Amino acid sequence: MFPILFGLLTQAHAKDMSDTPIGLGINNWYHQTIPALSVRTVMPLSAQSEGSLGQLHLEGLIGFSTDPSTRSQAFVAGRVLTAVVVEDNLNLLAGAGTGLGWVNQTAVLQLQPALEAQYFLFGLEYLSFESGVGIDITLGAGENAIQTSGKLLAGFHYWF
Repeated sequence: MFPILFGLLTQAHAKDMSDTPIGLGINNWYHQTIPALSVRTVMPLSAQSEGSLGQLHLEGLIGFSTDPSTRSQAFVAGRVLTAVVVEDNLNLLAGAGTGLGWVNQTAVLQLQPALEAQYFLFGLEYLSFESGVGIDITLGAGENAIQTSGKLLAGFHYWF
């Protein structure tokens, strides 16, 4: 059994992000209480030194909640992340997001500097999972808040 499992694990590789420019998925941590639909694209960047390629991730988010037992909330946001570390099955990204939200009919500005790990499980070369940490900053009339944020399973994207 172990040789079969070992053979499967050693032959799987992460999908090269330069070949898959669009990812669709869920982001579960930009806004702590509302999961969001996410569209992400990757643009390769050429680094000045050593001629290696970096990655710039651009992400659009939309989320809402109209649950009668909680406050009504909605937001639209965008994030820009750059790859700090690029490995076969793991990318470490750093960046920031900004968005407009509505909490109890009050418009708020939401900011989030963040660090994110994007990883691919062996055998699932088109599916990435994300974990991240950051700081959530909310600015708006009566809704100002600053808090740390982080999720182990912060979201996932399927890359086309």
